[in-house]
Amino acid sequence: MPMFNTEFKRWETSICRMDLSSLEKVLAIGAKVREPKPVLAYAELSVRQVAECNVEVLAAPVHDYAEHAVIVKWPEEKERQKAIASELVYRSRLSQLT
Repeated sequence: MPMFNTEFKRWETSICRMDLSSLEKVLAIGAKVREPKPVLAYAELSVRQVAECNVEVLAAPVHDYAEHAVIVKWPEEKERQKAIASELVYRSRLSQLT
């Protein structure tokens, strides 16, 4: 689900560009963000698959994390956000960590 970014005044979901990163780095970032909860799985989705859900991917590099990107163009309505999030999950490839 997207979160509202007050700086840019938009709904967005933080993601990682895997073409620029290693799985190990992504998992380390995920562990830091989710602390103290463990990272149990990750999902992979192409930019095309995101666009097919009527949202967009925007590169958004930040300090020490050039691979950072965000999904933007989320609708304001929570029910529409849920529908798009469900479609993104359906289209993604989920990998569990054990």
